[in-house]
Amino acid sequence: MPRGSGSSPSSIPPSGIEMIAVLGSVNMDLVLEAERIPRPGETVAAGDAFNGALAWALRERPLAEAIRYAVAAGSIATTRKGASPSLPSLAELLAVIGKGR
Repeated sequence: MPRGSGSSPSSIPPSGIEMIAVLGSVNMDLVLEAERIPRPGETVAAGDAFNGALAWALRERPLAEAIRYAVAAGSIATTRKGASPSLPSLAELLAVIGKGR
């Protein structure tokens, strides 16, 4: 899929996952390469973690960087059971971002 094309992919290649953010009717997208996660654990609160981290990061960071924080937070949340216990701390999030994962 061409970057910034405003179109949606017809499939995701088996070699990896592309993360796509679409901004409503503005026809804007952002595609970032992301590590394939073989099998997520529990997904309870993963969306909450993603959205919370995205909102937090957008206060001071560019969109691409904020999305990296959001993806990391959502990913961490899938490694634990339960809603509140699955939400990462800021220290955990910064550790994952610092490793470039």
